[in-house]
Amino acid sequence: MAVNKPERKLYKIGYLTKRLGITPRTIRYYDQMGLLPHVKRSEGNVRLFDDEDLEIIKKVRRMQKEEFLPLDVIKERLFGQESAAQNYHVAVLTDSTAVFPKDLSKNLNIHVIPIKLTVNGKVLDDDGKISEADFWKKIDKGKAELKTTPPTVEEFKEKYLALKKLGIRKIYSIHLSNSLSDTFQNAQAAAEQLADQLDVISIDSKTTGAGLGLFVIQVAEALHKGESGQQLEVFIAKQIPLIYYTTMVNELRYLAQHTKDEVSEGYQQPKLMEKLYQFKPIFTLKNNGEIDIIDCVKTQEEAFDILLNHVEQEYIARGKYAKYIMLTYNYLYGEAVEVSNRIKKICPNTQIYLEEGCTALTTYLGPETLSVSIA
Repeated sequence: MAVNKPERKLYKIGYLTKRLGITPRTIRYYDQMGLLPHVKRSEGNVRLFDDEDLEIIKKVRRMQKEEFLPLDVIKERLFGQESAAQNYHVAVLTDSTAVFPKDLSKNLNIHVIPIKLTVNGKVLDDDGKISEADFWKKIDKGKAELKTTPPTVEEFKEKYLALKKLGIRKIYSIHLSNSLSDTFQNAQAAAEQLADQLDVISIDSKTTGAGLGLFVIQVAEALHKGESGQQLEVFIAKQIPLIYYTTMVNELRYLAQHTKDEVSEGYQQPKLMEKLYQFKPIFTLKNNGEIDIIDCVKTQEEAFDILLNHVEQEYIARGKYAKYIMLTYNYLYGEAVEVSNRIKKICPNTQIYLEEGCTALTTYLGPETLSVSIA
């Protein structure tokens, strides 16, 4: 199957020089001065830029020409002063759909608010204490009615105020795509109600799962390094369009359960539907956070080939840049290892992580899934 190539997301220096009419030397100097935070490097150590870098250079040039400011003053005006101490009272909060690489999340002080799971009317908190495998062992896969519920506005307020009691003054509240859940909306509403007590910045990540986890990790890392609020704003604006998340679902049954309408409620599915349920959809999350179906095939082998083809095209569109790649799986550990080994051949210099997926997402996707996220 032919794969449509994604739009170029990162550019080499020549693209900027043509757009802006300045020399490569000038752009490199701006980078050395710290005016272009979070410039990426390709596999061959070539600088890669994005649209945010383009806008920053325009601002720098304008301040040089119109206000005659030196670059060190421009840098301070754009990004403020860097200080590790200034972030001592800052926390990062996310929801339990985020999946983290265990060795990356240590010592970064990331807090998690649980999504609620409803199984046959019984409500459970997805608090990380029950694995996906254990979850599916305890329910009747064929008959269980599954539902997820986002944290309420009041629950967010309680969480924010609990962090305030710990001495936190500013919170980056980062959550799964607003197109998939009301979690972000509830976080934002709670933040607005507590605006006179606490500085909460609510962020729609436009993704979920490992894509969300890798993004949260990178925000927490930037805070740990002492980056200013202005620098972090630039990073967030640069990083969200780069988050890539694609998933292979082994069976359509569970997605169908969440999309059935009133007409089909309680309808006994015929054998034809049972056969159709065996098809394996592959989907990704677009830049606006909405689901985009890539394909739907009969076998896992076909699904993995299509998934890997899209991963390779995404890698090329990024100028062969990827800081982290994470595969998440439910039950399909052996298959995940195989796909991971194939991705290593595509992206030989990228750190690749393998983690079990999250319970909240598995209620939608079913017990056998495999996802790939790039950050």
